[in-house]
Amino acid sequence: MPHQVRRESDECIVDQMCETVLLRMKGMRVMKPITKVLFCADLSSNSVYAFTYAVDFARRYDAELTVLHIVEEFPKSLTAMLHGLPDGESHVVVMKNSVKRTRDRLNIFCEREKKENPACEGLHISVEVREGYPADEILKAIDDIECDAVIMGTNSKGAVSHAFLGSVAERVLRRTRNPVFIVPIPRDMKEEELTSI
Repeated sequence: MPHQVRRESDECIVDQMCETVLLRMKGMRVMKPITKVLFCADLSSNSVYAFTYAVDFARRYDAELTVLHIVEEFPKSLTAMLHGLPDGESHVVVMKNSVKRTRDRLNIFCEREKKENPACEGLHISVEVREGYPADEILKAIDDIECDAVIMGTNSKGAVSHAFLGSVAERVLRRTRNPVFIVPIPRDMKEEELTSI
């Protein structure tokens, strides 16, 4: 049976895919459907606030939400120093323990949010922790996860925030082809009102 293209005059329930087809038939540019959202959690005091935006975004688009944190690699000088210790694998053990603790912390946070935050109800939220250089690993995760949008928080506040976004966020913005949403700390929000993950 040949595939039939629906026309506007056809009576049908217009879902997201059908709506996209109709818009393309009219010659309009169409936004890529958002099915996967990547939230980059730096565990700072802005993390929970920025997470609310990621949840809202995932809910609006009925998208999967991946919470990502990068455990930064040791500087080469520290790694060389740790290799000189009797236990030559100590830096590897420290990194593995750090990754495990961070993953546990994020899983506990996400489970708590699913129970206590009605906006999280029904969302598919997964946690991923990687080690490496944050901007590079975020860019790899964007490709690996095949996410459609990225949400990041910044710790900048005030006039400096306009001039300096944050090196990780800036690098990601410059190098990805995906939409990136930066969530700053609100000017009127006090430090004690912010909570970290």
